[in-house]
Amino acid sequence: MNSKGFSLVEVLLAVSVFALIVTGLVGGLIYGQQSTALSGARVRAEMLADEGLEAVRNIRDANFSNLTDGTFGLTTTGNQWNLSGSSDTTDIFTRAITISAVDANRKQVTSTVTWQQNPQRTGQIQVVTYLTNWRSGSAAPTTCNEYAIGQGYASGTCRQNTQQCTNNGETYLSGGDTFCTGGPSVDTCCALPSAGPTPTPTPAPATCAQYCISLGIYTAGTCRNGVPQCNANGETMESGGNNLCTHAEGGTCCCHP
Repeated sequence: MNSKGFSLVEVLLAVSVFALIVTGLVGGLIYGQQSTALSGARVRAEMLADEGLEAVRNIRDANFSNLTDGTFGLTTTGNQWNLSGSSDTTDIFTRAITISAVDANRKQVTSTVTWQQNPQRTGQIQVVTYLTNWRSGSAAPTTCNEYAIGQGYASGTCRQNTQQCTNNGETYLSGGDTFCTGGPSVDTCCALPSAGPTPTPTPAPATCAQYCISLGIYTAGTCRNGVPQCNANGETMESGGNNLCTHAEGGTCCCHP
């Protein structure tokens, strides 16, 4: 005889299969939501960690001495980042900045962000960078004065020759000659020591002879009528002394070796 309808076993089997399907769907939905939440929290933690490094970089730019070794939190005052406490908290995230010295002009900075992902699991993001004291490096010198100061002298001046350095109580710096580009009469870099007596300036020459002697490579000078007369007498014309020769004297300053 054929029975009509479903038996109890068939009903139970159908209910069990349906329950398994529903459980799987619900479980997948819950797992997906949890995964999305965990991924979102991790992305935000990464952003907070990167923000920590940028904040410390701004603090370094204000003054490298602000970066003292230790573990700190971050605060803002007047739109300026500051190191404060041992950590700072944003919602569920705790951030700690650890600073340690590498050498006199470099610091290692570690930004660590932690948060509670669930009752059994703690999340952590950690990023590291190195910051240098970029202000410690001086720019390349462009003048004799800058070169002299970079070498530890008080100042530097372009003069006519090494004798002029001596006359003014200065030291000749050959490495600074490249910054003296005013021609043969100012091509020597003379540096004033940081300590010692202030040199007495050499009086300005009043005659062609005084001008020639002041150059340090001549023994005498005479005013003559033109360069040919200088050459005829074995002398060299120094145009810097021409203004010391009157028209009656000839107008050309000839210096004798």
